[in-house]
Amino acid sequence: MAVDRDPAPARPEVPSGNHPIAKSPIHPIEGPPSPRPGTGSSPANPTWVRLAAVADLAAVAPGSCRELRVADRVIALVNDAGTLRALDAVCPHRHGLLSGGRVANGVLACPQHGWPFDVTTGACVDNPAIRVRLYPVKIEAGELLIEL
Repeated sequence: MAVDRDPAPARPEVPSGNHPIAKSPIHPIEGPPSPRPGTGSSPANPTWVRLAAVADLAAVAPGSCRELRVADRVIALVNDAGTLRALDAVCPHRHGLLSGGRVANGVLACPQHGWPFDVTTGACVDNPAIRVRLYPVKIEAGELLIEL
């Protein structure tokens, strides 16, 4: 898999939204490594940081997203039919937040203009050359960790 070397779009400062709470089984999936130059993380030397407590993940119902912030990033935590996936939360189209979108059939639609992104690859369904970054996640000691 090629690494996107284009700089990430600027991330707007916006307040976090609250999503309905629903209980569901959630399973993390480790995505492909996709380090950006200068992040300090590489497949040989990953940097894992806490994203959320597992107890708080019930707020991410199947088919929904939750906006989380870690380090200098805004993350869209997606529940794709019970599988957790973490993506950059900023849409490359107009810098809207993807975390307000809905997930259906493995596709996250930007709530602002409807740009669809495959949550398994980060690629825009309509133009696969446009993509958002995926982050690997894992659960350890009751914490959801993300690789930065």
